[in-house]
Amino acid sequence: MRIKRLFLMLAIVTLMLSMLAPVGVVAAVPGDRPLSYEDTQKIASEKASLLTGQYGTTSVQYALIDHGKIVVSGQSGINDVAGKMPLTAETMYGIGSTSKMFTAAAVMKLAD
Repeated sequence: MRIKRLFLMLAIVTLMLSMLAPVGVVAAVPGDRPLSYEDTQKIASEKASLLTGQYGTTSVQYALIDHGKIVVSGQSGINDVAGKMPLTAETMYGIGSTSKMFTAAAVMKLAD
């Protein structure tokens, strides 16, 4: 159980660190045209696959929200280390004491 919690913490920290990457580098598309829905979906999927494939994160679920509505969502990876349980959009993650980070980020956003 302790190892499972460690993996979960590692996945969350990895995801949070990936958010620090410059947005222009992450979502760079040649040309001056705005990103289409398909481009955005492809880039999000590629970044999730990068986290699970190259950084050793067990799984990632993501959602991009625009004006309060989910416009792109998906997942990448496996639900358990043995790979016996499928990862779906309904897979729930326990956040444990990492919720302190989310609370602190929300408070700082409100302070801005």
